[in-house]
Amino acid sequence: MYFLFFLILVTCVVPSSLATDSVLQLLDDAPVLHFTLSRRGGVFATEDPANQTANLTYLTEELYKAEARFNLTRREMKGNKLIRKAKEKNVGGRDQGTLMGEVGKEGVWYAKVGVGNPRQELELDLNMLVSDFYVITTSSRKGSRYDPFFSQSNIKSSVYPYPSCNIPTDSFHLPTLNDSVPLSFALCRPSKSSLDTLRESGCNLGLAPSDHLSQTKSPTLLNQLLGQGLVERPIMSLMLINSKEGVLSIGGTSASAVDLVQEQTRLELDQLGALETEGLAPVEFETEFGTGLVKRGLRKGAEVVSRQANWEEGWKWSKVQGAEGWWQILMQGVWVEGSNVIRNQPVVIDVRSHFLFQFPLS
Repeated sequence: MYFLFFLILVTCVVPSSLATDSVLQLLDDAPVLHFTLSRRGGVFATEDPANQTANLTYLTEELYKAEARFNLTRREMKGNKLIRKAKEKNVGGRDQGTLMGEVGKEGVWYAKVGVGNPRQELELDLNMLVSDFYVITTSSRKGSRYDPFFSQSNIKSSVYPYPSCNIPTDSFHLPTLNDSVPLSFALCRPSKSSLDTLRESGCNLGLAPSDHLSQTKSPTLLNQLLGQGLVERPIMSLMLINSKEGVLSIGGTSASAVDLVQEQTRLELDQLGALETEGLAPVEFETEFGTGLVKRGLRKGAEVVSRQANWEEGWKWSKVQGAEGWWQILMQGVWVEGSNVIRNQPVVIDVRSHFLFQFPLS
């Protein structure tokens, strides 16, 4: 497996047997599903750098939340390799049957999809520390709610691989597809005596690279799309464009989107320079792929010619290492004012963490 880090954040999963130049050049020609991402609660911080101040109380709270997420797993030997698995079901004082990964929380990146017939809108919360694909329906009215009773396309299941969770099948309305797609997922209903039933409803889209971090043993979204022939490549790409928008690509990469973002950045910088020197009015750009990605237009009177992104060049590929389960890579160093303060630090990629934390290696 390989991990791709580019721009703000881009992840790409490629089995080592596929990571060849000939295959990489063909990736953009394969079918790809692009999900528009949003950050619940809006931007992480104010967009005005002059008004940004350090909030150490908030930093401490985020540090506690991140450490709590990471402490839900443990390492163990399986055969001749080291893997990472979920701890006991009631670890840390949690209720019996509590799942890793909360849904509906502020500051989480999510995508919207329609489920069932008639459609019920669900928010898929991205989670890179687990591999479960589950929907949780609580007695609370908070979050995005799915109720199989109101779906005519729901196929019930009597299989309960995890407490209060069965594996039904229903139709999902995915982007760029004209027809709905039947997908299986874990549907979990916490006990009414549990505190979990007071929390938000929603959907967890696990993106961890190992099935060992699955509690419900539900089939992953990527494997189901591959099995139905809707995508051809076992690849996932995640790009956070700015503080509140992003693109999740399944079956390929968002290379064309990266190319567009680069062009957008150049155009915006040119506008700022023109405004400062000549007082010119900003140029309106036509949007593509949703908010935040713009189509190539005119640049200083000359038309910019669209081209296929040569995305292999300029992207940093890092091999996943450590106990199998997380997206863990080796960061060569961190420099502060020209001084290397951290060297060869193992790093776990987690889009739910807003800061660069350093925990003891466990």
